[in-house]
Amino acid sequence: MARRDDDWLRHLHDTHWVPMVQLASLLLGSSAGAEDIVVDAFVAANTRRSQFLTEDHAATYLRSAVVNRTRSSHRHRASSEDRVSVAPGQGHADLDEVLRALDVIDSLPQRPREVLVLRYWGGMEEDEVAETLGISRLAVRTHLHRGLRTVRESLGTSHELTVPRVRRALAEQAATIHPGGNLSELLDRVAESQDDDRPATRTRSLLMWSTVALLIGLLLPNILPQILGRNGGAIVPTAMPSTAQVGTTDSGPPSLPTLQRGLPIYYVGPGNLLYREFRDLPTQSDRLTTAIAAVLNVVPLDPALSSLWTGGQVNSATVVGNRIVVDISASAFDGFTSREVALAAINQVVYTAIATVGDRNGEKTVQILRDGSPNLPVLGAPATDFVREGLVPLAPIWILSPDPTTRLTDKPFAIEGLQQVSVPSAIVHWQITRPDGTKVVDGQATAAGNAGGWRTWRTMTQLRSGKYVLRVWSDNTPATVRALEVD
Repeated sequence: MARRDDDWLRHLHDTHWVPMVQLASLLLGSSAGAEDIVVDAFVAANTRRSQFLTEDHAATYLRSAVVNRTRSSHRHRASSEDRVSVAPGQGHADLDEVLRALDVIDSLPQRPREVLVLRYWGGMEEDEVAETLGISRLAVRTHLHRGLRTVRESLGTSHELTVPRVRRALAEQAATIHPGGNLSELLDRVAESQDDDRPATRTRSLLMWSTVALLIGLLLPNILPQILGRNGGAIVPTAMPSTAQVGTTDSGPPSLPTLQRGLPIYYVGPGNLLYREFRDLPTQSDRLTTAIAAVLNVVPLDPALSSLWTGGQVNSATVVGNRIVVDISASAFDGFTSREVALAAINQVVYTAIATVGDRNGEKTVQILRDGSPNLPVLGAPATDFVREGLVPLAPIWILSPDPTTRLTDKPFAIEGLQQVSVPSAIVHWQITRPDGTKVVDGQATAAGNAGGWRTWRTMTQLRSGKYVLRVWSDNTPATVRALEVD
């Protein structure tokens, strides 16, 4: 007899089973064992279903779970017969080209292979790949560059043709993978995992709350300074989470209260333009609530940035369809002194919320409430929900590396970042000074490409031990500033 809570799992299975098996097969280099890996991932997702705000969150977890399980699995190196069959109308020369590319991709080290599959078969953006693999966006770019270079050199192809050949090879391989439904086995496995879990439920509950109490006592003095906000020069503490999120590992015992890793938090810089920092922060009930609470209360790493919110409580943060509803305590709105400031503060929440939840189709909207009321200071009650305004509120130039937490040495290091394609000049000027303004070194870099409206730029430099200030700008744009420290 079907269980009452099977509908969620059935829908997840119907939507994501085939692409997840294809993903596992591409990462393994063979379909052997791929379905078993995906069943395990679905079972693990089912145990965490209450933590997922949307189906996109569940899909993101599934991808990460599949990647992690294929990584720990014994990889079977596929033969040509395992991989690709000749499609109708496909010549043997074309097949040989596909197989050669797959051989090279399969021979890559683990990380570059994963990045190529997720980027060029999964169609994921660099930040999505970074989130799935639990690495930085800079690391994604590095592995992408190395993987493509190996493919290009191994196949003797041009730079322009390398990505199309990788895309085609992976697509041809995926098209040969036609997994069975396996829904019955999946439901049986879920039922078994739930039955096995029941005898230990009371013991886990006691252990969980004992762990929470112990950690609060041990970690509170260390966590509290990190979750303080600022109101001008005054420090405004955020409310501590009322309950700590405790997860369950695959083996059963409860884990420690989690950090939410890689949260995209938007802060305000010169001209009330938005800048983004990725932060690892203690969980406050869920990922979305944690991110919004950070906008209100957590001081940015970059001292040149700030938040226009004056600290407060996230009463609730929910997702219903394409609408994100965020209810914030009235005290947080005290900084709304003008329409310009109010809109910039609203954009902080809107961009942070949508980036945290995910919005591939560009349909998400955000309703912001003030202690349950749609009437906001200065702005009144908006006629419609808030939406992202494209790149307009974002700073025209961003520094991605080194980030504010990087401890540099006296060896050469890279400075890299993004420039909006709307900036007329692709020339990026950079200058490093001492804190007193004395110039140390300067130069130029050329931004290139167009990924989602952004060009990328990069340069190298070297500094002696000391403290410095990095400024980056283009003609007619405000400078982006970053403090550097060299050991």
